[in-house]
Amino acid sequence: MRKYLAEGLGVFFLVLVVVVVHAHEQGGSNTPLAAGLALAGLMAVLGPISGAHFNPAFTLAMLIAGRIYRREAPYYMLAQILGALSASFFGVFLLGCIGNDEFPPHRNDGVCSIMAEFIGAFIFTLAFLRLPGNQINGGAVCGALLSALMFTLGPVSMAVFNPALAIGLSMSGWTPWADIWLYLIGPLLGAATAASAQTYFAAAESADS
Repeated sequence: MRKYLAEGLGVFFLVLVVVVVHAHEQGGSNTPLAAGLALAGLMAVLGPISGAHFNPAFTLAMLIAGRIYRREAPYYMLAQILGALSASFFGVFLLGCIGNDEFPPHRNDGVCSIMAEFIGAFIFTLAFLRLPGNQINGGAVCGALLSALMFTLGPVSMAVFNPALAIGLSMSGWTPWADIWLYLIGPLLGAATAASAQTYFAAAESADS
């Protein structure tokens, strides 16, 4: 139960940061930096409890890699989605307190956006699988990489790379529900590909040692 609570809390604060900062900045110029710092801190604090997935795509990759039990994965994902939903409601409420709760949703080009989500999720997940995510240095590297990817791919797809975050952004109005499939298929395929790549790299490293 502690693992799932940690996952829910981690996603809650990550989604809250993205929703509020992106709206407050009127275009989200500081969103990548804020998201990266939030992820680094949350991974350092909650990583020792749950492994700090905070992302259904990461959980899928961990399942494919055999690093979590099959019975755990659905509960991880459920906790992440519930955390994202809670954060979206709370974030919109806070924005309403300062009169900043109406904003135009991001417009996606289907092919370009799904490619951006796939590529970003692949690199991001591969880093998560190869780094000690439950330690401070692993969280710092993942946070820095997330910021870099969001700065690079944000104009294309908002650089979500996370189905739970996508649900939170759709609930808050930042992305249209009609585009939710982009944020499900792209990140999940990218994460699955990263898990396969990591298996290949690990086998090569074992053979070389």
